[in-house]
Order: sequence, then structure tokens, then C-alpha cells
Amino acid sequence: MTTQPIHILQWGMTTGLGGIETFIMNVYRHMDRTKVQFDFLQDYHDGPLHFENEIQSMGGNICRVLVPQRDSLIRSRTCLPRFFQQHPEIMGVHMHANFPYAPKTSTDTLRITSLARIWRRISCSRTSLTLGSAMVSTGRNSHIMQLHGKKHVAN
Repeated sequence: MTTQPIHILQWGMTTGLGGIETFIMNVYRHMDRTKVQFDFLQDYHDGPLHFENEIQSMGGNICRVLVPQRDSLIRSRTCLPRFFQQHPEIMGVHMHANFPYAPKTSTDTLRITSLARIWRRISCSRTSLTLGSAMVSTGRNSHIMQLHGKKHVAN
């Protein structure tokens, strides 16, 4: 019997080439994709990701479903719950919160994924813009870790 890989949704990569994109792709290239597969969440009107062809060649999906509030307030609030309902294969979400509106967005994302019964949730930042912290949520327990040059383990 063959088992399907678990799908982890990566959110926060951009169309440019930067540190997050390079880091996630280095992880993606060297992990066992028969056990874990990455899918990537984007705004519906975003252009191609810098590594889009490589992602698709390794079995990853690019999911262009996010709707900005300026386009439609209602659709912006309903697109993620609908997406998670349509994709039960998604077992976790890893949000890269390196943009100015990230604190509110990451909190909303963690709430929405909790309602969708996705218990593996990480919202993290690798920049001083958002204070370099991460929120790791497994089940009903959440842990906030500061990432300023020290190794921290969530208990």
C-alpha cells in the first residue's frame, strides 16, 4: 500500500527572488517529497513565482485564491475557508509573515486554519520589521518564540 504525502501550504513567497524564497526552495529540494509535499498559496492576481516551474516539476501546486480586501471585502473573507474546505489534503500551514500587515493577517490565518481543523500551523518572521518571532500551533497549544540569534524550543 502506498501512502500519499502530507501537504503543507506555504504562504508568503513572492514573485521576486529573496531570502524566504531561497530558504523554502532549499528545504523543498532536499526533503523527502514522498512523505511531505509543499503547496503554495498566492493572491489570485499575482504573477508567476520566481521558482514556479521548479515547484511544479517537483509536484507542488500553486494555489492562486487569495483576494485582497480592496478587490472584494466579502470574497477576501470567504476565499480561505472555502479553499480549505475544498482541499482536505492540506494538513498544515506555514505562513511567512514578513510584510507590514502580517501581524493581523497571521492572526486571521491561524484562526481560519483552526476553524478548518488544520492543527499544524506556523506563522513566523525572519526580519526585524515584525520583531523576528514565530507562533507555532499544534492542536490547541500555541507557542511564541523570539528568534533573535538564539535557539528556542517550544514545549
